[in-house]
Amino acid sequence: MGFDEASAYSQLEVKLEAAIVGGLLEPGSSGWRTLAASLIEEALHEPAVHGGRQSWLEMILAERQKTWVEMAHPEALRHRRGARVDD
Repeated sequence: MGFDEASAYSQLEVKLEAAIVGGLLEPGSSGWRTLAASLIEEALHEPAVHGGRQSWLEMILAERQKTWVEMAHPEALRHRRGARVDD
């Protein structure tokens, strides 16, 4: 999990906690999981605090794609695994 994804996760925690404290979401009640999923979906499409016009979801996907591309290079993959890269 990268920085943007961790930031989004933290933001989602805040949103769900606010819904619980505000009485909108009551875990364990009928339909609470559906409502929680809806709140999360909505929050993922909001502009990220540090992302300009990008949504949280767009930032997460871009971050994951960058990681996948970087890992396609053997040197980067070895570095991520902690192995020594020989010249």
